Amino acid sequence: MKNIYIRAAALLLCLILALFAFSCKKDEDENTDGAMDMRAVSSQELEGYAALGGYTGLSVTVGTDSKGEAVWKEIRENAKIIAYPEQQVNYYIAQIEAQYKYYAEQADMSYADMLKEVGATEESIRVEAQEMAIDDVIYELVRRAENIMLSEDEKESLFDKYVQKYVSDYGYTEQYVKENMSELIYESMLYDKTTEYLIKNNEIN
Repeated sequence: MKNIYIRAAALLLCLILALFAFSCKKDEDENTDGAMDMRAVSSQELEGYAALGGYTGLSVTVGTDSKGEAVWKEIRENAKIIAYPEQQVNYYIAQIEAQYKYYAEQADMSYADMLKEVGATEESIRVEAQEMAIDDVIYELVRRAENIMLSEDEKESLFDKYVQKYVSDYGYTEQYVKENMSELIYESMLYDKTTEYLIKNNEIN
């Protein structure tokens, strides 16, 4: 039974963290969860966290990753990490810890036992959170460098497709997604558009 909960925890944790990873565009009065609003961060501040290396014209080996995962991984390896945005790191630590605590409760385990079961430690959680935080920075730097935006036509034409994806992936109702998740959907569209640009402008092997 514990293994069932752990597998479910791992899957849902990945889904939830993926959902939050680029959900930074919020009104200031709504941004109470501790995440940084990357759109509101100046380019100068972003460049204090990371400096982009090459991100186009690269030869990228896919391996077991998807094309998008492989190209972002290559871009991060080429970037110079200067410092981690501590607010964003702490946000992701809180998200990861909350999920492990929830699933520990569901599995009738202690939090410490859950960490042992999945091979996680406080240090590994911090490292994972740092990687996620710097990924946010690198994504925003690339997006700004190429001035990648969504047109109103793109938002309108793709909206229903993304609604159905959110319904399928996360189990929400269609009505809930349309009424409460539009900004997350637009962020997903923008991330996908940026990723597609990178796939087109790099050699993927």
